Amino acid sequence: MTDKAGQPDAFEAPKGVQPTAPNVPTGFLLVQFWRDIFGKEVQSAATYSYLWMADQMGHVALGIILHFALTFVLQYIFGIVDTWASGIAFIGIAGAVSFWEYRAYTVSAQKAANNTFPLDQTLLKDNAVIAAGYMVFGVLGGYAFHLPGWWGAAVFLVALVLCVVCAPKWLRQKIVWQKAALPYLSRLADLKAEVADGPARQILDLVNDDPGSKPWRQIVIAGAIGAGRTPMVTGLGTDLAFRGYKARYLSFDDLVEVNEQFRQGHPFPPIGSWGPANIFYWPWFEAQVLLVDNVSPSVGVGMPSRSGGAVPQLGTELNQGLSLIREELCNRHTVWVFALDDPLNEDASQRLVDDYAANIRAFCKGEEEPIVVRLPAPDWMKTS
Repeated sequence: MTDKAGQPDAFEAPKGVQPTAPNVPTGFLLVQFWRDIFGKEVQSAATYSYLWMADQMGHVALGIILHFALTFVLQYIFGIVDTWASGIAFIGIAGAVSFWEYRAYTVSAQKAANNTFPLDQTLLKDNAVIAAGYMVFGVLGGYAFHLPGWWGAAVFLVALVLCVVCAPKWLRQKIVWQKAALPYLSRLADLKAEVADGPARQILDLVNDDPGSKPWRQIVIAGAIGAGRTPMVTGLGTDLAFRGYKARYLSFDDLVEVNEQFRQGHPFPPIGSWGPANIFYWPWFEAQVLLVDNVSPSVGVGMPSRSGGAVPQLGTELNQGLSLIREELCNRHTVWVFALDDPLNEDASQRLVDDYAANIRAFCKGEEEPIVVRLPAPDWMKTS
């Protein structure tokens, strides 16, 4: 363990500039666990690994409390002897919390049934199972206190071991997600904006296939303010991370600064921001999928072109601002997020999106046409 204050662990040090799959060894889980429980300040970034542990310990505590409460009621109000009361409480509460989580799962699945992007029901089910499981572990711990002698200690130890054994898979998932530097947790299934069937299917194929292999694809997401651009790119990054792929979210300005660092003589490739010291984001040049948000403010939306339309000088910005990191940028799947300043003008917006896609493909020398997602204008814009 080489983690020091403000320094990444040896596991987090860059290994190269090729896309690599996330690999979170068991030893690093201990590093992250120490970061999460020791030396926290109000200013520290809350990690999802810490939140997950706190959440599950809350489930355990809730299971213990419910078991003690029901045992008390059965014993002192209904006159059932302690051993029987404790056993009935264990079975009853375990069944009740399992049904509660099952209902939460089925309701979420029903709400997402008609969404553009399908819900990952396997992952949702596994989340419901683990939440119910930790409450049952708590109920089992509460039951152990009512057992005589070494039986109680043995059952409590079983509950404790189950809590520890079930944790690594989920901690890895949360660590892979938080190292993607996404602004918040979202899911493609929660996206409210309508996406055409063709691009939606292409994005699903990208998510479901191996994002760490060629041919590298470029995805262009364009829409007005409020159309759902950031929720979509965040949902895409979340779905990829939860499936065990290495995604990294950053802004176009961040990439321009990285390119400038290299121009000024910094070692290649410049990492840019590591993020909070208790997280340390994935290096952008190791990501299997790079998510580049807020491109439009940097390239000047609405600049006039020779054709008279509102077409930005994107090609110039890419070739000047990112020229030194072109190969590393395009040696993976890249997602580029643009704003449309006049989304109600269909012809101008389509020309703009086509120009974005053509320039991105030319910059990355893409083997295939970019996947283009044009999000419709929000309702408030249509009626204003």
